[in-house]
Amino acid sequence: MTELERAVARSVVAFLETCGCHVYSLQDRRPRATRNTPGLPDLYVLHRKLGGFWVELKAPTGKQTPEQISFQATCGRCGVGYVMGGTADVMDYLKSRGLLVSP
Repeated sequence: MTELERAVARSVVAFLETCGCHVYSLQDRRPRATRNTPGLPDLYVLHRKLGGFWVELKAPTGKQTPEQISFQATCGRCGVGYVMGGTADVMDYLKSRGLLVSP
């Protein structure tokens, strides 16, 4: 994980926590192969009004793997929330769900 990716992760988690979310990280920072299922997003987020949703953290130039694209499509078919990107993307998602209001 690059420093930019770590900065995106810190920013997103801090923002979500200020919105009353509980954030569970599935990122593996150790230099060994992960035991997570390929394509599983970086964060699982719970909110008392919105329920749960997934967040795949990406730096501005980041790209999804084929497994991540497949997981996102499965979430869409099953009606499960999925956000990809950084803080602005998470903010847009929360606005679309009515948790945040634009001035």
